Amino acid sequence: MLCQYRDILNMADECGRGDALWFDENGVPRFCDFHPTRLADIYARTAILCRVACQSCGKTFMMAQSKGQLERVNGAWMEAKPFPTDPDLIAFGDPPCWGCSGATMSSDTVKIVQRWAYGKGYKWERVGL
Repeated sequence: MLCQYRDILNMADECGRGDALWFDENGVPRFCDFHPTRLADIYARTAILCRVACQSCGKTFMMAQSKGQLERVNGAWMEAKPFPTDPDLIAFGDPPCWGCSGATMSSDTVKIVQRWAYGKGYKWERVGL
């Protein structure tokens, strides 16, 4: 279950910001346009922004996920594989905690909205879906 970040959401309401535009991989609400430089993982080398749905109520959220250059597989570090192109093969785990019992369940990936790669010239490049 992800943190609710009620302090951030309350401040956003007080400022008239409305709902978060997306959530990072830790479930932190973000109120700016998505870009991989705004992810929690500064070592990320690939990133996706997806629409996910709460398994309990069906509410959808935009959530980001990233990978570094390496990932741990069966206890060993290996070169990270790119994210699958099929949304059904991408697991986000818990949806953002917003007040539904579904925050303790998993989420379903509905659609991949954006794909990014850290490319040549050490810059983020948007790649095709």
